[in-house]
Amino acid sequence: MQAGRKSRFADRDGDDPGQKMTLARKTVIRLGALTAAMLAAGGAAVWCLLMLQSLNGVTREEFEELREIRPIERVMWNAAIHLTSGDRATASADLDSVREGLRDFAEEQQTGFSRLSAEHAASEQNRARLTIKAIETLRSYLEPDKPPAPAEEARLLASARNDLNLLIDEFEAGVAQIHVRTTHRFQVVLIALVIGFVVVTVGAAVVSYTHYRSVIRPLRYVRDGVRTLARGALATRLEPRGDAEFTDLQNDFNTMAGELESLYRNLEQRVADQGRRLAVSERLASVGFLAAGVAHEINNPLAIMAGHAQSALRRARQPGNSIDADVTRDLEIIRDEAFRAKEITQQLLDLSGGRDPQQSRVSLRAVIDDVAGILRDTPLCSGKAIQSTGERVDPLLVNGSEPELKQVVINLTMNAAHAVAPDRGLIELRARRANGWIELDVRDNGCGMTPETLEHVFEPFFTHRKGRGGIGLGLTISHAIIERHGGELSAASDGPGRGSVFTMRLPAFGGGAA
Repeated sequence: MQAGRKSRFADRDGDDPGQKMTLARKTVIRLGALTAAMLAAGGAAVWCLLMLQSLNGVTREEFEELREIRPIERVMWNAAIHLTSGDRATASADLDSVREGLRDFAEEQQTGFSRLSAEHAASEQNRARLTIKAIETLRSYLEPDKPPAPAEEARLLASARNDLNLLIDEFEAGVAQIHVRTTHRFQVVLIALVIGFVVVTVGAAVVSYTHYRSVIRPLRYVRDGVRTLARGALATRLEPRGDAEFTDLQNDFNTMAGELESLYRNLEQRVADQGRRLAVSERLASVGFLAAGVAHEINNPLAIMAGHAQSALRRARQPGNSIDADVTRDLEIIRDEAFRAKEITQQLLDLSGGRDPQQSRVSLRAVIDDVAGILRDTPLCSGKAIQSTGERVDPLLVNGSEPELKQVVINLTMNAAHAVAPDRGLIELRARRANGWIELDVRDNGCGMTPETLEHVFEPFFTHRKGRGGIGLGLTISHAIIERHGGELSAASDGPGRGSVFTMRLPAFGGGAA
């Protein structure tokens, strides 16, 4: 898996990144607004229906009054017929019945409440009284003791009938007025209901679409980020957008992506380190295998060569021998190089790990102090400061071979001494205990190392001091010794001219190292 280039999804939809209102609160507000609109529309519809019901009550009231007057009208008609036919007694009874009926109606209008209007009720009462007055006048002419007056009786009857017809016309006018009002209000109610329906429908659509955007689009945004991360773009981050729930989710995604990227980088680094260590181990194994096979065979001829060269030098230096100085110098070179070659083969044998040294409890603090004391007096470290730092009361116990560990510390310190300047060189041996491990940093302010040098620093025969006493096996042997002790040896540098640090880690005595 390869981490992709760092990317952040743009806020393409114009959502406010600083928005703090939660989706839950928005949902409550939207649903509350929609419910309020529906309640308002329902209330308006109920109010309109109640208004229509009221108008229907007015119509029913006028209709009932008209039904009440129609029998009176028929009796009035009968009275007219009887009066025309000369049946004055029956006509008088009919007129009395009409008068009583109109009086009852007038009393009802006076004591009751008109739903149409007070003016309409007063007009009806006035018409009823005029009719009653006309009937009473006519009734006075029909008394048995009075002589007939057909012309006057006909006029009074016509007047009474006219007043009664005007009363009936008042009812019909009221019904017509109510009809017009009802028609108008029905149209208004219908328009209001249609408008309310449209408003509620549009509002519901807007709320639904807004809620859809608030939920689905941030979810798709997070989904796209997860898919991008799954394709290997570990640097993917999400710009916070949407409601608080989604911004929290996006922040959690960014945290997870950052941790995953860090884990992947660390894993890459560990794989690279393990690869380099494996390469070094393979080379050490090959060199050790070769050394184990040939070192003994080479050591014997080298010992013979060195012995004969030493013997020849003793004879040449005896008094009376006149051997040329150049021959003596050649014999010295042969002897020194033979011993040097023998030392190299011995180091190769040590590198092969053919022998299993005895291990015991060793104080790394004591080893560091011994090495620092020994090397301070050597010509290599003359004028160079060697400091031993760390807690002095802790002996820093490890399980290992004291000679081999001392050899490692000497190799690391001498390697630092070669890297620093004679006049301002500083070598620091800093030891500490850390999480079940004993760690030693050998730090210098010398020439430093390039990244390429760091990659090959533990490889056999890799050295920048060829021809100046270095063969490139000191760090390799030190690395092999520390690995045999179950520890780690690593190197670091900030670059050329900025010094170097070699870190040795060994399990603390008694266990506890991870």
